[in-house]
Formats: sequence, C-alpha cells, structure tokens
Amino acid sequence: MALKKANFSRIACGIWLTIAACMVGIGLFYLIFLSKATMFIGGALLVAATAPALLGVSYLLKNPRYGRRLRIVTVVLLLCAVILAGIVLALVVNGASGTLRAEPTMVMVLGAQVRSYGPGPMLASRLNTAYKYLIEHPDLPVIVSGGQGPDEHMTEAEAMRDYLVALGIAPERIIMEAASHNTQQNLVNTKQVLTRLGIDLAEEHILIISNDFHLFRADFLARRYGYNCSTYPAPPIGQSATMSSYIREIPAVLKSFLLD
Repeated sequence: MALKKANFSRIACGIWLTIAACMVGIGLFYLIFLSKATMFIGGALLVAATAPALLGVSYLLKNPRYGRRLRIVTVVLLLCAVILAGIVLALVVNGASGTLRAEPTMVMVLGAQVRSYGPGPMLASRLNTAYKYLIEHPDLPVIVSGGQGPDEHMTEAEAMRDYLVALGIAPERIIMEAASHNTQQNLVNTKQVLTRLGIDLAEEHILIISNDFHLFRADFLARRYGYNCSTYPAPPIGQSATMSSYIREIPAVLKSFLLD
C-alpha cells in the first residue's frame, strides 16, 4: 500500500510539474518571440503556472498532511481566482458593445501606442471610428488624450490630432490633453483641461471612443470622476491581440476598481 501511494505521489508530482513547465515554456515564448500585443498572454501563463507548480510540490513534502493542506489551499485559491476573473471578464465583455445614454455633445478618444510612422493599429482603429462619427456629427468637438511614453517620439495627443487633421477634421474642433499615461490620468487630466477652457463638465455628455475591451473600465472610471458619458467601440484589430487585451483587462479592471 505504501509503495502504491509513493508511486501515485511521484506520478502526480510529475504530471503537475510537467504542466507547470509547459505553461512556463509557452509563456516565455510569448514574452520573448511574439509581438507586444500578445505578450500579456505570456505573463498570464507564467502567473497561472504557480498553481500546478504548488500542486506538484505538495507531493514532495515529507509530511503527507502538509501536502494535503497545500493542495486544498491551492485549489481553493485557484477556484476563487477563476471565479473572480470570470466575473470581471463577463463585465468587460458586456461593456464591449458600448452604451449610449444620451445624445453626445462632445467626443473623447483615449490614447494608445504611437509608432514611428504614426498611430499604432489600436490607436488608428480608435481614430478611424472617431473620424466616421465626427463626419456624421460635424458640430461636435473632439478631445484627444494621451501623453508621451518612453518609446514614443511624440505625444499620443499630437499624433492623434495630426491623424484626424490629415483625414479632414478641422484643427479648431480638436482639444488636446497631452500629459496622461493611463486611463485614470486620461480622465482626470482631461477634466482639468476642460475646466481651464471654461467648459462645465456637468453640462456635457461625452462619447468615449476606445477599443471594445477597454470600454467597461473607461466607463466606470469616467462616471467615478463625474463624467456624463456614453461609450462607443472601435473594431478589433486582430484575434490574437484582442485575446491578449481581454486577458490584460482582468487585472487592469481590478487595479482600477481598487486604486483609481
């Protein structure tokens, strides 16, 4: 009997540690060899590999009771994490189609990565969507919000303005906020810019345009900071990048909910 238990423990340990090693290997492959758009999947796999690693280690402990306790704790924490992630993901997916609460009086485009040639694919998707809406609503001004990252040669707001002007949007319709580096700062800094321009936020209904996965977080933060707003989705830019973005939104939403 003891021999059977020892064999079972070795087999179980081997299986769990093999699963953990595979997850780490795939995660490192994503991080090292694939594009930045999908690298967050690699990070998520590295974090998730902790669970099978702990389950494997639990079979190596000399005291069987400690091993059982470690397995129970690991499984309970894993279930809680999966349930929480599922709830957040459901909220993100539910918000991805956008919400129109009133007739907008102003459009706001949230920033994203700028490449050497101009707005990256994600930002270009947002700007093309905004352009179509602005053409259909020629009286609305537009706010472009985004600062300059360490790998960007100009601020996101400047790149966004230049892109819209090149498409035919009049420069005088464009308001720039060029100091923010995340969604929370987009909203706080834009609020300050509008106040300096004498625009009463309470009297405006702002249509926030961003990619679908981003809308839930942008929406609840905007309302937290006093915006009357609706949301409007830009189309996805690719299956792999979209998958990575939805995964990334889970910790981003939790962080924003708790800290922003």
